[in-house]
Amino acid sequence: MVEVDFLPASQSKSADAILIRVGTFSYENPLVNDQKIVLIDSGYTECAETIKEHLCGYYGCRKPHVDYVFITHPDRDHIAGFNALLDDKTVSIGRVFIHDPWEHCKEIFKRDLDGRRTRKSVERKIDEAFENLGEVLEKLDDRKIPHEEIFAGDCKFVDDYVFDVLGPSEDYYKSLVKDFILEDCVSQGGESVYEEKATLARLDDKCFLREPTTSPKNRTSMILLLSKCADDAQKPLLLFTGDAGVDSLERAYKHAVEDLTVNLQGLRKLQLPHHGSVKNMSRNVLRYFNAESYVVSASSKEEHHPSKPLINYIVGRLNKPVLCATEDYQLCLSFDGAPSRESWMNANSLQWYSVLKKLKGDK
Repeated sequence: MVEVDFLPASQSKSADAILIRVGTFSYENPLVNDQKIVLIDSGYTECAETIKEHLCGYYGCRKPHVDYVFITHPDRDHIAGFNALLDDKTVSIGRVFIHDPWEHCKEIFKRDLDGRRTRKSVERKIDEAFENLGEVLEKLDDRKIPHEEIFAGDCKFVDDYVFDVLGPSEDYYKSLVKDFILEDCVSQGGESVYEEKATLARLDDKCFLREPTTSPKNRTSMILLLSKCADDAQKPLLLFTGDAGVDSLERAYKHAVEDLTVNLQGLRKLQLPHHGSVKNMSRNVLRYFNAESYVVSASSKEEHHPSKPLINYIVGRLNKPVLCATEDYQLCLSFDGAPSRESWMNANSLQWYSVLKKLKGDK
């Protein structure tokens, strides 16, 4: 059985914090639970307490414990909660999967042939770019918690399920870190500018940007496929995308189909990357993965998350539901006979936006 919970990660900003438990478990008698617990991203700092309460209140943990942690990338809305969890010695953690750009600094430095940068300047740029990551890695070492990097081709088996890493590849990751260091990364601004003009509901392909792109740091996001292991072929359940970009997702699809020979047409649910940003999605990506439905974590106080034209396209043109977890509505997904959770405020499907509100200029 599998239970996937998209937690309310913030009261004002969009963030990702996803708890998963696999195995055999019961709400009637949690003392007999035989389960493994996985955390994918952790929201902002205040989400650390939400995670602890969820572990004890819903998963029946006598003491808060997580077996495996995946940090897709080190933006604060994905890693700050984990940074706070590491300060709490009452929380036990088994193993962590996280990228470490400093491990590749020497190689990246060798590749920089313009002669203007020193090793120290490269390391300083990484320090500035990856915010809480340095603190997290130091705390993992201090607490002697095993941690490692994983890239496309790696996987982690948990009970009768597997988490396949579809992206990024190690070479692609290094190239993105180098791009971040050697280039001035400025905000693309494409989504807000586009949506300001999109004052009418749309179903056509014009809801997508011509050249959707996001920052190199977002494109380093770990892309994870949760599947059920079967004798004939693994059955894909849910794709976790972090803040991955269109090029990252296209590479992930190619790896899954060509290298892993996974039939992604049976994918149950896909997490819309970057809280449903139109900069991180394309018509081709939606066609490639062809999920039965979509999930997104987005604060109701942020009008540009999720992208209204994108949601209209999925709900109207593709006729697929989109479930949204907000600061008020959590999202619980159950697979393979997991027990239903009663009296839990669960997210509803997003509805059609009949008129798209401007992001700028409105009073």
